[in-house]
Amino acid sequence: MGSRNIDTAEAWLNENENNMGSKYEKMFVENVVARLRDFSFSSLSTQVEFYDVDGGRRYCDFTITEGEYVRIAIEIDGYDKRGVGSGMSHEEFVDWQRRHAALVCQGWDVVRFANRDVRDHPRRCALILASLLEQSRNKDKFDKRIEGSVLEKNSWSNRYSKKRKSRKIILSIVMFALLFCFFVYFIFNMSSTKVFSDIKVMIDSHFNHGLWNEGCDGSLHWKDSVNHLGEMVFVSGGVADIVSRPDVTGHPTWINLGNKFPREERLDVVIWGKDAENFSSFLSSVRVGDTLCVRGVVESYRGTPQIVFEGEWGLE
Repeated sequence: MGSRNIDTAEAWLNENENNMGSKYEKMFVENVVARLRDFSFSSLSTQVEFYDVDGGRRYCDFTITEGEYVRIAIEIDGYDKRGVGSGMSHEEFVDWQRRHAALVCQGWDVVRFANRDVRDHPRRCALILASLLEQSRNKDKFDKRIEGSVLEKNSWSNRYSKKRKSRKIILSIVMFALLFCFFVYFIFNMSSTKVFSDIKVMIDSHFNHGLWNEGCDGSLHWKDSVNHLGEMVFVSGGVADIVSRPDVTGHPTWINLGNKFPREERLDVVIWGKDAENFSSFLSSVRVGDTLCVRGVVESYRGTPQIVFEGEWGLE
């Protein structure tokens, strides 16, 4: 049973308390859900009906739904539902597993809290629920960004059309100048070896030292990446250190932006050993002191933001 335009635990309980199955469910609302930040009780429902694979009607203690992708099912569990002091019977355990599986199969992220934890450790329960809610919201944002990028392809193209057009013009001028140099050298009977050598130097100078992706013009500073967990973004920053560890599982290479390890205030760009050969051009180009821009999904590893490198980059 859902609630609309209700933003306090007291108001929500006034409307839904009669639908609850135990005092621990009321404790859960008062002591756990009420601790959540940036949370609207209008997204919280109780005794939500669902059906298992056998067609049996069941009810979930609580659900949280926000938008299309945030779907969290919450169960408040007691150890001894029959009051005999021995916990669940074998049949009850099987039924409990089937109930859980039915929720997962219907697209719910399921989290379970013991009655004792709800009563004695509500802050711990709130931290777990807040973490799951944040992960679901980040997934929702990421999926919407992907969907939006597809639906608004024309708008995105128009935004950068002028920049792309000007760069194409510059590139055409450069290529024309290179061809002109080739023919001038040829006319003056210079050796073909020297001609191609000079052209290669000019091409390398233009491309390898000026490769700056269009998306990098509006990139995030590396310090701001921690505020965009789960999002696909362009991030730029100074290369503080480059460390390859062939002795570590996965044979990773870490590129630290901003500060060196072990400073926590940094952004790690990770290239796994299985991908290193594909990105040999990138690894041979980047140097400590360069300003690097990469595109990828910002993740968090032990409190430090990181991007697993996927191949879109720029150097300045």
